[in-house]
Amino acid sequence: SVGSDLYRESELGLALAHSLHPTIAIGIEATGRWLQIQNHSRGQGLSLTVGLMAQPATDVTIGAVWRNLNQPRISGYGDRLAEALTVGVAVKVTDGGLVTADVVQETGFRAEYRIGAEARVLSPLWLRVGVRAEPVRPSGGIEISVGHWHFLYATDLHPDLGASHELGLAVRLLR
Repeated sequence: SVGSDLYRESELGLALAHSLHPTIAIGIEATGRWLQIQNHSRGQGLSLTVGLMAQPATDVTIGAVWRNLNQPRISGYGDRLAEALTVGVAVKVTDGGLVTADVVQETGFRAEYRIGAEARVLSPLWLRVGVRAEPVRPSGGIEISVGHWHFLYATDLHPDLGASHELGLAVRLLR
C-alpha cells in the first residue's frame, strides 16, 4: 500500500509459477487493486498478469511479462488499467549480484527504458538501485529475508511528484 491522505493505492496478489523445462518457466498472477483519491470515490479492480522466463546461459535470464491482460477497470473510475508488456534481461555478475535492463511498453504511452542492479550484502539483506527514463527517475530499495518471509521497501523520485514509497511483504511457500 502506498500513498498519502490525498492519494492511496493498495494491491494484494497471488502469483504461481511452474517450470516447463529446467531453463523455461511460466507464471500467472491475479492482483486485487484498491484506489482512493481524496474527494473522489473509492474503487477496486482485479488484474491478471502472465510471464515467461528463459535461461539461455548459466548467468543470463531473459523474460517477458504481460500486465493487465484483462484490461481491468477500477470501479468508480472511467479509465481502464493499461496493458503493459515488459521484456528484459538479467545478468548474474557475482554470486550475490546481478544487473538488469528492460523495456516497458504500456498502451498509449511511450516506451520506458530501465536499468538496475542488486547485491546481496548479508545473507538476509539485498540492496537495489536503478534508474528509468521517460521521465528520468532514480530508485532504490532493500529486501530482508527471514525464512519464507520477504520484507521489501522501495522508493523512486519522480521529477514532478517527488518521492513515492512502496512497502511489500512476500511469502514464498514453495521453492
